[in-house]
Amino acid sequence: AVIPSGTSLPFAPKWKGSLGADYRWRTGGAVDLFLGAQGNYQSKQLALFSPDAVQRRLGTIDAYGLVNVSAGVGDADDRFRLTFQVRNLFDQSFAAAIQNGGPSGSYRYQIPRDADRYYGVTGRINF
Repeated sequence: AVIPSGTSLPFAPKWKGSLGADYRWRTGGAVDLFLGAQGNYQSKQLALFSPDAVQRRLGTIDAYGLVNVSAGVGDADDRFRLTFQVRNLFDQSFAAAIQNGGPSGSYRYQIPRDADRYYGVTGRINF
């Protein structure tokens, strides 16, 4: 069997990009406020490199985009910062990889941590 000419390489989306912005609001007081947002997007990508068109279609990871946001406080001299964050704000589910050969010929999906929304707190101290 021959893989058709022009078939995308596996795990090589046609488009992939990210954009982020951070803002520091200097209050003039004991603490400053921080806001941040990041976005990532990638187009669909092939996970199963097979000559069979059905296998390629079932082994394609759909396009997805993720948005992360953060807000925090820190002192004006950057000695400490406390940041609250939400990863995958819109709870966009996606697979990192798709493999065939599971039980009874099923497909196995590898789901990364970032495929679910989660929250976190980060503390930083500089000395």
